[in-house]
Amino acid sequence: MIEHGIEAVKTGTFDPQIKDVDQLLKQKCYEIAHQMYGEKLPEIVSKRLELELNSIIKHGFAVVY
Repeated sequence: MIEHGIEAVKTGTFDPQIKDVDQLLKQKCYEIAHQMYGEKLPEIVSKRLELELNSIIKHGFAVVY
């Protein structure tokens, strides 16, 4: 007999969780960009970095990176 309420496979998604992952990703990306381009980032690099990071974070993929 099987107990009522037991599920063989749970439904939903089970994404990994990392505390403050959005901030950690931004910090690391900007750290690498500054290493590559210097203290003052070129405008095109800065705009592209923000565009990409905002999209990644907004859609919940920061933990993957």
